[in-house]
Amino acid sequence: MHRDGDPKKGKNAEREANTFASAFLMPAEDVIGHIRGLITTDTVIRAKARWRVSATALAYRLRQLKRLTQREYKSICIDLTRPTGLLQGVFLKSNQGK
Repeated sequence: MHRDGDPKKGKNAEREANTFASAFLMPAEDVIGHIRGLITTDTVIRAKARWRVSATALAYRLRQLKRLTQREYKSICIDLTRPTGLLQGVFLKSNQGK
């Protein structure tokens, strides 16, 4: 973005670019056809390899396609920022009792 540009236009342009890239990399019909039923963080992590995108990008696309509510999307994004062991419900013994 240009330094003296309108910040609102910059954010809008970024949103449009994200929307375009998401649709280009993950076509709606393909995503809907391959991800069905209850969508969990684990579902997103396992499915991301199909489109070679990040889990966050796939969650964003699922939200765009109204396959996730805003609350579900936010919950998955929060889960994705947690350490892997916590995501899988695994706690290292060395961390217990501290």
